[in-house]
Amino acid sequence: MATEHPVRFNALTDPWLPLVQADGSTVWASFVEVLAGEKDGVDLDYPRDDFRVFARLLLSALVQALFPAKDKAELVQRLAHPLKRVEIEKRISAVLESFDLFGPKPFLQIVPPAKLPDGGAAPFVFPAEDLFSSPVPIDAISIPIALIVVFIEQTFAGGAGRGYGAGPAGQPGALTLIDAGSVRSSAWANTLVTETVAAKYAKEAPVPWSNEKRTGLRRASVGLVTGLFFQPRGTWLIPAEPGACSFSGIVGPRVRRAPLLPKSDLAKKSAGGEDLWQHPCAPLAVNSQGIGAIRLSAEQPAWTGLAQLLQPVSKGKTKKEHPSEGPALVLQQWKTLGWRGARSVPRLIVLDFDRDKANVKRRFFESYPLSNILVSNPELLELMRAIVDDAQAVQRRLAKALVVAHDDQRRGGFALREAETSFWRDSEPAFFAWLASAASLDAWTDEAALRVQTLAAAMKAHVRRAALGIFDAHVEISEFDPAKAKRIAAQRRALRSDLYPSTQASPARAVTTGESHDHAS
Repeated sequence: MATEHPVRFNALTDPWLPLVQADGSTVWASFVEVLAGEKDGVDLDYPRDDFRVFARLLLSALVQALFPAKDKAELVQRLAHPLKRVEIEKRISAVLESFDLFGPKPFLQIVPPAKLPDGGAAPFVFPAEDLFSSPVPIDAISIPIALIVVFIEQTFAGGAGRGYGAGPAGQPGALTLIDAGSVRSSAWANTLVTETVAAKYAKEAPVPWSNEKRTGLRRASVGLVTGLFFQPRGTWLIPAEPGACSFSGIVGPRVRRAPLLPKSDLAKKSAGGEDLWQHPCAPLAVNSQGIGAIRLSAEQPAWTGLAQLLQPVSKGKTKKEHPSEGPALVLQQWKTLGWRGARSVPRLIVLDFDRDKANVKRRFFESYPLSNILVSNPELLELMRAIVDDAQAVQRRLAKALVVAHDDQRRGGFALREAETSFWRDSEPAFFAWLASAASLDAWTDEAALRVQTLAAAMKAHVRRAALGIFDAHVEISEFDPAKAKRIAAQRRALRSDLYPSTQASPARAVTTGESHDHAS
């Protein structure tokens, strides 16, 4: 029989949100305090970017579960004005116990089994070999950190499901969240109005955040809130001695995470027909296998996938259209709100992981300006896609020239990878200069079009100069190897000819700029 936990903690009323203030200080707040507008911040002060993103996701999931706006007019009202505390307390009073982390029905966890297992599945957060190494081994952690850890584990427990996907029983791909200027307003910006929910998702379970085992369902039969709190893994938090959190340094009550166990067959594999549950912050696109989550390329920087996240297009062997293909549902909704908040240009926060099963090889985290014209003007989006396509074509041509010039069996080896890294690093400032200009437009006029097209042309010229300069920096002509010198010279001529057709003048010598631009205005 489980004994009472020495510490009480509730995800609604206890502080787990470290709010960054305008002066850089941090104030801790509860879900209730943020919704009531009693405390707010410009960001969250977690030690890692992925924790900052998932804490925002959890905050919005709680809002979606308990205080969804019925239509867009009400959502705009919620974005602008906090809820009254009396209204909040009236709503949560009947369900407060469901959000206790410790007790008879622990939130996002199971009741510990009578017989403890010897081990469990590999954790997604804090595995033995973590891509994000901590200064000290992760052991006992503070309760606010543990809440986010458990939520991440449940959201990304792909091994417990039926393959990869954009929702329950599978890992989502790239996640795109809206930062509307403050933590409170952003919590609402990443929720869907109930009109949209009714049209896109199945009916909710009676208690969608419940930790009880459920009868297996097809993904398409899972409601929105049920999916946001989907718990494919069984785990629980074990009390530990008070002290400093080995991850964040917070001093206070601590816990350890129990093994991750299969909980039940919560999602059945569909025998036929489509079976899709879409995370509201996950864009989808058609590929050769059907509709699926978008994943950023591990070989290129995240900004090369921005156009695909804002306006997904089908890739692969099929060009079949699908009604669910498009940006994240919250972003589609955002385009139609006409919101004008404290920040003139909101941000788009992007998070993705390059994974090999449970192993994280690389993390992609970026933020970009998100003006209405940038996400809704098709000409701008197509121009962005053309800019990226051109840069990718130049990079491929550079790689081919370097491989042939080196003429070895390693196909460039480390030198090629270093050259590609240099190319993307040198190309990035010009792209963000274009992006900042596009995001600052008030209207799409002839003058505005000329301005962004001029910057696009400047970027195309810049990446060509960068490619030639990088080629020269990564080949070595030796007087003792005339054949290699001849091969290098031939490849440089071919590269220059491809990058500068006969209708254009090529530069006498490649140069690169040292410009630097912020990603978001």
